[in-house]
Amino acid sequence: MPSSPRSTVFMFVWIVLALSSFSWQCCAVRTSLTSSLLQLQSGTDRHSPQPQHYWQQLCDQIAPEHTCGQEASPNAPSAGRPSAADCPMCHFGAASAARLYAIQRRDGLGQRLATIVMAMAYAAQHHMNFGGILVPMAFAPHGVNVSRCIDEYLGGGYSDMWQTVHRPHFEHCLRSDPFLENLSPPWKDGDNVLYKLSCGPIDSRKQDADTLTKPFLTQLRQATRLLTRPTPFFSLGKRHVAIHLRRGDIMVSPDLVSHFRHIGDGFYVSLLDVIRQVLPNAECHIFSTTEGEVAAADFDVYRQKGVHVHLDGDVLDDWAHMAQADLLVTAPSSFSWVAGLLNNRCVVAFPHYPHLPDWIVLNESQGLTNLSTLRQCIADKMLL
Repeated sequence: MPSSPRSTVFMFVWIVLALSSFSWQCCAVRTSLTSSLLQLQSGTDRHSPQPQHYWQQLCDQIAPEHTCGQEASPNAPSAGRPSAADCPMCHFGAASAARLYAIQRRDGLGQRLATIVMAMAYAAQHHMNFGGILVPMAFAPHGVNVSRCIDEYLGGGYSDMWQTVHRPHFEHCLRSDPFLENLSPPWKDGDNVLYKLSCGPIDSRKQDADTLTKPFLTQLRQATRLLTRPTPFFSLGKRHVAIHLRRGDIMVSPDLVSHFRHIGDGFYVSLLDVIRQVLPNAECHIFSTTEGEVAAADFDVYRQKGVHVHLDGDVLDDWAHMAQADLLVTAPSSFSWVAGLLNNRCVVAFPHYPHLPDWIVLNESQGLTNLSTLRQCIADKMLL
């Protein structure tokens, strides 16, 4: 029986809508899996400037419900006791030692990982064990890449760190370091402690550099898989300079363009000239992203200087090259900051982030002024 014109039109519209829905879903899935993990933001428009109270809103979003101290009895039906994670970077004290927990962030990969690393470092410094991370009830990782990347960085166990118990109870919730206030640690063996690190960016906690002790960094570097990951971009028999250049993720956030996180090409071109005075035969590599906001041709200024430019690559490949470079220049970014923690050679960093004692700190207005420090690092590491 032939269909009527009306039913034909209806069928056509239905097919168009179905295809549109399918296309949108495919795009949504593809975006979640391939979008940059450098500066992911949750619940915000990345093309809109972040308000001053953005970080407080973020803190409210990521802090799951919990009870602490005398707020509720740990035996109350509404309170649960978190379990203990078992991972390569979870054990820093005796089996009976207090356990430290952190809150999972939901923004950029670098910020997420930096928060976990700093909490682990605090636990190690005070001979506690790391119990895991509190995961908000609405927590949804941005695809499997986040778990994969953090697993490789920490040597495994990321998913085992997730604490999904409803309304977990802690004996103590720390909002500051009691040792900075000359107080005795309030916890005892067997206690569960929630460490509420600042919900602001890692650059707002420069005092935390003292927490990153040599024993902790040694354990981190032994656990990570990134220091044994292949580095195919590096030529054999060469010294290698790796530079993290923030571009794509900066351009999609207008407020960051005028922020200290955006460093112009002129600064890096001058920095390259200085580095080549010290390592004249080194092979230089730049790692960055375009994110649809920056053209590949915008990096020609570096290619013309003989620099190898790597854009929109695999996060783990970028990290591995940064961590294993003879000289790493980090960006004002948690993404390359965490890579710098793994690098045991020479690291050049901006002053806004916590820096290790042996890092070479840049002067944004004058560039690399402490050239003698860089020369000494290169000599100490026998990189010439």
